[in-house]
Amino acid sequence: MKRDNSHVLTQMKSPQFERIAPIEGESFVWRLDDYPWRRSVWNCHPEVEIHLIRHSAGTALIGDFVGEFLPGDLFIVGSWLPHDWISHIKPGEKVVGRDLVIQFDAKAIESAAGIFPELSGINELLDRALGGVRFAPAVAKGFTDSLEDLGRLPGGMRVGAFFSLLSEMAATPEYEILSTTRTPMMKTKDLEKMQNIILFIQNNLARDISLTEIADVAQMTQTSLSRFFRKHAGLNYVEFMTHLRIGKACALLKTTSETISTISFECGYTNISNFNRRFLLLRGCTPSEYRKRHV
Repeated sequence: MKRDNSHVLTQMKSPQFERIAPIEGESFVWRLDDYPWRRSVWNCHPEVEIHLIRHSAGTALIGDFVGEFLPGDLFIVGSWLPHDWISHIKPGEKVVGRDLVIQFDAKAIESAAGIFPELSGINELLDRALGGVRFAPAVAKGFTDSLEDLGRLPGGMRVGAFFSLLSEMAATPEYEILSTTRTPMMKTKDLEKMQNIILFIQNNLARDISLTEIADVAQMTQTSLSRFFRKHAGLNYVEFMTHLRIGKACALLKTTSETISTISFECGYTNISNFNRRFLLLRGCTPSEYRKRHV
């Protein structure tokens, strides 16, 4: 049930809320996504999303959380919480089957729990998901086979396995809530502005980006942009760019043999001392130490 992933980020012209609909005869969406594709953007939707990273590392944006993700990471994101997983790859590069995605209607689950009280614990999971949940690595690994198998099961077996999976997720205490705020439903125009801003920043990480440029992209004054960005991203635009740049540096340190000096330039730092300071602040180690730990 693989989707057509032929569109890439830079081809997006009019970002909208993600519209989700299971195929006929199914109550939830299960799919594998390549990266990038046309929906690989900062987005939100009323459906709850379970998201398994099968391949690649990068930067996760979930509510006001900005941090690193790794292969095998498992998340659950609640209704209307904005999210995106950015892999720092070269232009034209594609990560085949990067994501396993399950999307479902929270209200339908709540209704089922009203009929079958055995499912009531799942409501607690859905409540936690409003802040974005990442499961502990060992727990995520334990769920992986069940998530992969779910897409191949037919009819009643599929539904039964799905509820079993949700119940097990609800029961585990090994998770972290990522976003400090539960973002309410955004206006379409605000979502579009944030998508355009993030895409612009992401595509220009290797050079200096001024607040004036970002304000032009958003068609806002600089003062309004600063308030708008902090409200929706939880960080100011400089902090946000720093997280993305260091995230990209981490990916390059792990996947290439480029020198640290070269990587610093590719990530927008003309001063390697400044790069080292920023890296140490966010990762708790130097770039060279980080590379040694991940090779």
